Amino acid sequence: MNAIGWCDETCNPVVGCYGPGGTAEEPARCGCCYAHRMARRVAAMRAAAIGEPVCEECRDFVPHFHPERVEGMTRGSGREQKRVVFVGSMCDLWSEGVLPEWRRAIWQAIGEEMQPWLEPARSNYVMLTKRPWEIDRRELWYALGNKSFWLSNVWVGVSAGTQRECMMRWDELCDEVPAGRRILSLEPLAGWVTLVEPKPDWLIIGPETPVKRHAMRPCWAELQNMLREAREERVPVWMKTACEKAWPGIELVQERPEEMR
Repeated sequence: MNAIGWCDETCNPVVGCYGPGGTAEEPARCGCCYAHRMARRVAAMRAAAIGEPVCEECRDFVPHFHPERVEGMTRGSGREQKRVVFVGSMCDLWSEGVLPEWRRAIWQAIGEEMQPWLEPARSNYVMLTKRPWEIDRRELWYALGNKSFWLSNVWVGVSAGTQRECMMRWDELCDEVPAGRRILSLEPLAGWVTLVEPKPDWLIIGPETPVKRHAMRPCWAELQNMLREAREERVPVWMKTACEKAWPGIELVQERPEEMR
């Protein structure tokens, strides 16, 4: 398990983001964006690990494509145990500046992994976005000859931290992603949020890092109610380990959907 916790691996064929509504001319990056804060450090660490110069675009967090990483994304699919791969931990795949052909290369690699047809995929791929209205469901259909099918091992979710963000983004996601493949990531949870309708197929919760306890206290009761409702509705919940620090005394729940186990 890596530092993110709910996934086994991360892969970043695309790196960089201008933020929700941001552009190259006027970036609007989130103040709590961990990826943006870590971009220079991650680029330097990767350069040291592979013995190559630092990628300037990675360092500057400008959306760009690394096609050589697409093959590595599916390389571990032959393992016996299922794995969960977070694709795009250092980007938003549907943000401004990310080209459709970059995403198509990713879907193509995932679709090829699902063959032969009679063998279930050994990997589940998770993508999170703050711009679900940019999703085109046709992108997520894999075409082989005259057959097309939804990439059933792809799980798409929205990131939100407040009730307003949930209301804006969840309905848009549900319009494009079929049931059984939708995730609600409350990371960082910055205020009270009620469980959305239709229910998510996986609920991920995390506080802002570094943890600011004074900011977390107001949503303690609402968080407890949401967790209770998720339990009643049998929605699997993954709470990041930092939740114990943000909300002392809370019971840490770390579950995955059955298809990911």
